[in-house]
Amino acid sequence: PDGAGVRTVTFSPDGSESRTNPVPVVVTDLPTVRETEPNDTPKQATRISPPCGVNGRIGQKRDLDHFVFAATKGKPVRLE
Repeated sequence: PDGAGVRTVTFSPDGSESRTNPVPVVVTDLPTVRETEPNDTPKQATRISPPCGVNGRIGQKRDLDHFVFAATKGKPVRLE
């Protein structure tokens, strides 16, 4: 898709004529950060530098993914 934002698309596996059900994907021009395991506790949090996209995966039941970043008091932070 052209441009940033959330889009709903379908995919066709390579060499197949069948298509998936529509799934939402996020398209961004921002740099992306992949979580680094272990990050199940605040002390193990993956450090990020907004603005950025974040990719995390819930790998097992009750898996937690923690992230930490610097912020300025009184300055709003938007998470989507």
